[in-house]
Amino acid sequence: MDQLGVNHMDILKTALKLTTGDRHSEYGDCTVELDRVATMWSVIFETDITPNQVALAMIALKITRQMHSNKKDNWVDIAGYARIGDIVNKEL
Repeated sequence: MDQLGVNHMDILKTALKLTTGDRHSEYGDCTVELDRVATMWSVIFETDITPNQVALAMIALKITRQMHSNKKDNWVDIAGYARIGDIVNKEL
């Protein structure tokens, strides 16, 4: 554990659970979801956005939130977006 009392393996286990368990059932396949977001952002920003860029942007959002307020949830989400970003990259 670090000085905040956070067990780093808990962060990784939580991220894995969130990206494979109930959330997968509730929200669907992460590759499909990132592709949908990429398509929508491409229309909004009038430029091609990839699913990988969506994952990176979501990590950036979580980093800015962490800079404002230190919360374990931000680290869990960063790990989760890193995992689904890796999944999307493997499917390219």
